[in-house]
Amino acid sequence: MMERFWRLVLVSCLAIFGSACSEDDENTGNDIESPAATYYVKYVASHPFYYLESVCVTTEKGTQNFTVRNNSWTQTFGPVSKGFRASISVGGRSGYTLQILVSKDNGPFVYKGSSSYVIDF
Repeated sequence: MMERFWRLVLVSCLAIFGSACSEDDENTGNDIESPAATYYVKYVASHPFYYLESVCVTTEKGTQNFTVRNNSWTQTFGPVSKGFRASISVGGRSGYTLQILVSKDNGPFVYKGSSSYVIDF
């Protein structure tokens, strides 16, 4: 009687585990691709003593120039896609601090470079 019970348990276990998904069942070709990531680029230019004269940045609309009469400038552009080349330059004196920060899918802005960066994450 006990032997019959264990056989029944063994057959039941084999039936349950044997009917589990196989590799072929996992990929049916109906995979839904996640949407492309959305990126925003924040540019920062500053100098502790001197006013900025002009700032040139690459945006989703191409290269844009801004006339600035302040010692700091910050602007965010986007959305842009992966592979976008972000760049910033400043006209006038030297010694400016330049920063490129990138946000992915509304996440926090992360420092990526000082004058040029290609979005690759």
